[in-house]
Amino acid sequence: MQTSGGCKKPWRPGSWLWIMFAAGLATLPVRAAAPDAPLVICTTTHLSALVRTLAGDQLQVETIVPWGMCPGHFELKRGQIEKLRSAGLILRHGYEQFLAPFENNPDYAPLAMVDVPGNWMIPAVQQRAAEQTAAILAAKFPRAAGTLCANLAAYHIRLNALEKEGLAALAGRQGQAVVCAALSADYVAWTGWRVVAEFPRDEDLSLRSLQDVLQQARQAGARLVIDNHQSSGKTGRTLARELAVPLVLISSFPEPDHSGQYSYEATQRKNILALEQRAQAGD
Repeated sequence: MQTSGGCKKPWRPGSWLWIMFAAGLATLPVRAAAPDAPLVICTTTHLSALVRTLAGDQLQVETIVPWGMCPGHFELKRGQIEKLRSAGLILRHGYEQFLAPFENNPDYAPLAMVDVPGNWMIPAVQQRAAEQTAAILAAKFPRAAGTLCANLAAYHIRLNALEKEGLAALAGRQGQAVVCAALSADYVAWTGWRVVAEFPRDEDLSLRSLQDVLQQARQAGARLVIDNHQSSGKTGRTLARELAVPLVLISSFPEPDHSGQYSYEATQRKNILALEQRAQAGD
């Protein structure tokens, strides 16, 4: 039997033996990869967090764009360009214009695209991204396939638990009106809030669109303004001040965890905590 990531299932996925096995793997620390392990360069922390979670010590991983920066507004540095020559694989989303010169270029590592639409901070979307990433890595690095499949199964269990945990924490906010950055609207809607107005990036904001957002927010009784760390936050601060409601900043990309490694799970919990704490401030 195969999973959607191309992994064989050694036991029935619903059996207690399989669940206990995969959950046990989730508790094991991720060891550092050996110096001679293949290097995978990822454009974003979403991709590098997935590679580290799925491959463990089987692959080295490096990130091009730091978590706090927008990948759409990034320029490669000379040192990063040189790294693209020695990597075993470059993982991308498909919107990174800075990689255009290296596509189908034999002097650089091959490029692979994880083509999963939607907001990757939503657990169901994250799961699809994990499956596709595992399949790409297993095809390129077959020696790591066993580790990838086992870790994918463990990650699936953790994502299900994380989704329940997050929605339970915000259950009391279901249907409350908020204003948020357009790039985060689907994620905010997933958490249960009612998005009554969206605002664009700072560079795309006009005075008219700002006034429209304020009018919609006031009419709906918006209780919170939600912006993300990957923008300057200027629009969010302006809206929160004009509406006299709390502003909360969430991350659209995995941040470093306590060990300094990029972690989707830690960032998800941090986002949920920030949303609840700032909402309480406005009660």
